[in-house]
Amino acid sequence: MGSRARKWLMDPEKSLKIADVQPGQTILEVGCGTGFFTIPVAAIVGDRGQVIAMDASSGFLKELRNRVQKANLKNVH
Repeated sequence: MGSRARKWLMDPEKSLKIADVQPGQTILEVGCGTGFFTIPVAAIVGDRGQVIAMDASSGFLKELRNRVQKANLKNVH
C-alpha cells in the first residue's frame, strides 16, 4: 500500500497541499489503511492538531499503530 510507485503516482504531501491541510487542524481519516496519508497529515497538522484515523481492518490499524510509534507521533488517535 505504501509502495514507491504509489507515492510517485499519488504523492500524499502534494494531495494534502491541494486539500489545504493546515497546522492545528483536526483531521478525520476514514479508511486510513496502514497510514499512507496518516503519517504525512500528522506531520502537517503538528502538535497543535490531531488526526483521528479509522479503518475496518484491525490488521491495518495494528500496522498503523506501529508506524505511528516509530515516527514518535503523539497526535494520531
